[in-house]
Amino acid sequence: MLIMAVAVLAAGCSGGKNTPSDATPTPGGEATPTPEPTPEPTPVDGGLPEADLGGYVFTVADTNMNRWFPEEGSSDLANAINERIKWVEEKYNCKIEYKTHSEEEIGAAIMAGDKYADFFITTTWEMARHIVGNRLVDMNTIPNLDLTADYWKKHNEYDQYSYNGKTFGAAAPFADQAEEIWLMAFNKAIIEELGLENPYDLVKNNEWTFE
Repeated sequence: MLIMAVAVLAAGCSGGKNTPSDATPTPGGEATPTPEPTPEPTPVDGGLPEADLGGYVFTVADTNMNRWFPEEGSSDLANAINERIKWVEEKYNCKIEYKTHSEEEIGAAIMAGDKYADFFITTTWEMARHIVGNRLVDMNTIPNLDLTADYWKKHNEYDQYSYNGKTFGAAAPFADQAEEIWLMAFNKAIIEELGLENPYDLVKNNEWTFE
């Protein structure tokens, strides 16, 4: 916008009598027509659909409220997040509310057939229980969500978020820091005492599973 403002100011101060009002002077003194503004993309070419949610209250559950409602004025990022929330609420006539994420509440709500939240962000360390409990939805089935877009982070190069041929997403801002190293500690004496399989052999033979 600053560049456009400077360009308009330059055009107004040029004093050229033969320059059309809808043209922008070039460095060589020739006038070129001002380009037409780019129309907003439609759902067909990746834009957002038009919809009126009638004041629906959309509940998001997360362990980090700052991802949704950071303190106003605390940073440029915080201001941008708050503006984004307001824009979505106004555009779709809805209300976004936050609740503290609880894995225990998810399990209880699902067993009772109740709604826990419209959207919840799981932590990495509870992911396995959600997979086994069949609590997750395939994000590829969500309309207007293009998971191949460039703005999605690519940090699954070594398949640390893949299991049984599927890739899972979790709220782990640290996970893409040089492909975060993970380890598991266990007590060898207890392994031997209980007569369990040697974990090293399971990993070596590609037989290690969540179970």
